[in-house]
Amino acid sequence: MVQNPQAKKVIPAGLTSSNPNYICGEPLLPTCQLSPAKKKNGLVAAFKRHHFLRSGDSEFFYVGFNDVYELFNYDALDVSILRCYTLSLIKETREKAMPVGFLDPEAMTLSTICDDKSYVVDYVTRAFGKYDKKKWIIFAHNPGNHWILIVVVPKWHKVLYFDSKRSSPRNHALLKDVLNEAFLSYCSTYGMPSKKLTHVTKFSCHQQGSTQECGFYTAHHMRLALGLRSVEGPELETRLERDASANFEESETRFA
Repeated sequence: MVQNPQAKKVIPAGLTSSNPNYICGEPLLPTCQLSPAKKKNGLVAAFKRHHFLRSGDSEFFYVGFNDVYELFNYDALDVSILRCYTLSLIKETREKAMPVGFLDPEAMTLSTICDDKSYVVDYVTRAFGKYDKKKWIIFAHNPGNHWILIVVVPKWHKVLYFDSKRSSPRNHALLKDVLNEAFLSYCSTYGMPSKKLTHVTKFSCHQQGSTQECGFYTAHHMRLALGLRSVEGPELETRLERDASANFEESETRFA
C-alpha cells in the first residue's frame, strides 16, 4: 500500500523574507511624500470627556515638535507634554484599578486660575464629586515658570505640595483659595461636615539642582505618589538619576 506524502505547509513569503524595496538607512517614504510632513510643526492629541472631566465629549490639544525636542533633551517641559504623561497614568491606573483621580494640568495652571478662577473652582468641585471614592487626586501645577506636583487627599483633608525647588519662595494663595472653596462647596453639596484643608507646602520630595528639569521631577513625583501611604513625607531629598527621566520618556512613547 502506497502512502501519500504529507503536504508541505506553505508559509506566506511576506512572513519569512524581507521586502526587497527596503534599504537600510534610506527614508521609508519617497521625497515627494515626505515634503508635506516637513511643513507640520507638531502633533494633535485627542482625549475623551472622562479623562480630564472636561466639558466636551472629545477634545484635542497640540503637541509641538519643539516641545518633543525639549522632552528628549531634558529641558523645560511644556504643559502639552505633562498632559500626555497624565493621560498615560490615567490609562495605567484604570487598568490596575488604582484609587486615584487626575486633573488636567492645563486647567490647574496659575495663568488659568487668574483668567477664570470661578471656572477652575467649579472644575475642582466637580472633580471632588466624581472622585469621591478615590483615595487621592493628583495634578501637575505651574505657579509660574516652574512645575510642581499637587496631591489632594480628601480623607485626610490634606494637600501635599511636591516642589523640586522647595527652598524657592512661592505664593500659593490663589491655588489654596481654589482648593479650599471647591472642597467646602463639595462638602456642602453632599451634606458632609465642612472641614478645612491643611496645605503641606514643604512636603519632602526629590530636589533638583540648577537645571530646568522641574517637569521631569514632577512627572517622577506623580509616579511615586501612586504608592503614597502616609502624609508623612519619605526622605526623598536626592536628585533624580537619568534613568528615571528615561522612564518618563518611555511612558510618553507608550501613550503616543
